[in-house]
Amino acid sequence: MTKKHWLVLAAFLVLGAVVGVGGGIYVDNNNVVPKTNQIALITSDAHCLNSLDTTTLEFLESSGWTNADETTTMIDMVGGQAAYGTVDLVTSAGETYDVYRSDVSGNPQSSGQYVSFLMNRSYSKPDIASGNNVESAVLISKSSGLRYPAVEVASKSRGASLASEFDDQASNALGEPNGTVSYMGDLTSRLTLGYPICAPATPSPSPSPTPAPTLMCTGLAKDVPTPSIGSKITFTCSGASTPAGAVALTYSFRYGLNGGAWSSMVNKTATTSELIISACGSYEVQCRACGTINGATVCDPVWSGATL
Repeated sequence: MTKKHWLVLAAFLVLGAVVGVGGGIYVDNNNVVPKTNQIALITSDAHCLNSLDTTTLEFLESSGWTNADETTTMIDMVGGQAAYGTVDLVTSAGETYDVYRSDVSGNPQSSGQYVSFLMNRSYSKPDIASGNNVESAVLISKSSGLRYPAVEVASKSRGASLASEFDDQASNALGEPNGTVSYMGDLTSRLTLGYPICAPATPSPSPSPTPAPTLMCTGLAKDVPTPSIGSKITFTCSGASTPAGAVALTYSFRYGLNGGAWSSMVNKTATTSELIISACGSYEVQCRACGTINGATVCDPVWSGATL
């Protein structure tokens, strides 16, 4: 085996070692996997990005008829580098690239989850393999070093001078580098790429707060229909709580004579009280429901009444 053959073998061994790390180039039997297969591998991978904010873009541009002039540009996805209106790369072929965060349609958006490549070149000649030659655009996590290649052509805007055999090759920019590039056209063209973004977590619905129990007096009855002086009348108060049965109810009673001040009545039982008619006049008796809620005695502020 010649020295040249040894060097070729060593190169293949090094390339194969990259794959075991989980980043780098996808390799199958020492051959780069076609990008159509790479995309399937990427989309089925377990990891995804919560946001572009924590990444750096590795942008590989290949110019020239044989893609011999390759330039790798690293762009921080937070701050001015990823803003619209800045020149991030000038190639030897006279192309200028503005790489910026955007929405799906390529509109500049500082918090956008897409990356757009706006290329300008004044040179234009019919039917050539013209500009905007993105070979790959891989987001790299700043914390873990994991690589997230582009997985979709979100939108694009074709430029001029593009030969028919080079048209519709925007998907060449997807996946890891493999020597194929997008051709988008000269003068001005745009390519917008999408990445594996994690679906936002659905927050668990907050449990509805348990409503505080309520209580009320629903009726007041007397056992003497037509009282007279000396009558001993028993008044019985009834009530309810919500939810039903949530509170053990007791009742307070009071009476007034001829529209005067209210006087408290002594309970005979938890639900009854007695009043002896000692003088002529207009008597009014009222009751209200009470109970213990959260360790405190609470009474319905509304009194229910009966006139004798």
